[in-house]
Amino acid sequence: MIAEETDIVMRKSIVAIALITAPLAPVLSRPAHNADKPAERTPEHIAKTHVLRLVTKAKLPASWAKASYAGHSYKNVKGSVQTTVLLSNSAEPQGKQLYKVVVASDGKVISGYYAN
Repeated sequence: MIAEETDIVMRKSIVAIALITAPLAPVLSRPAHNADKPAERTPEHIAKTHVLRLVTKAKLPASWAKASYAGHSYKNVKGSVQTTVLLSNSAEPQGKQLYKVVVASDGKVISGYYAN
């Protein structure tokens, strides 16, 4: 008789726990809010990647693969912010030691050119 009562109490408590936690199951089973979004890339990283891409296509000398970050500036063009990243390479001749890469606010490269 006592075993039947404890069995009924156990069953009721299991059902109660299941009813309480059922609404939380979808929330607990979802991944974190930003789990599928890639990490934001900085304009410096985008510019360096662009220069490396040009090196692999042989449009820039191989010494630019070791270019270092030299600075950046911002400008507002038609309501959007553009970042100009300056990369330097001391292995190049005097007129071609600086390379500018203009990056749009959405992360796309607008242009890249030697800075005089």
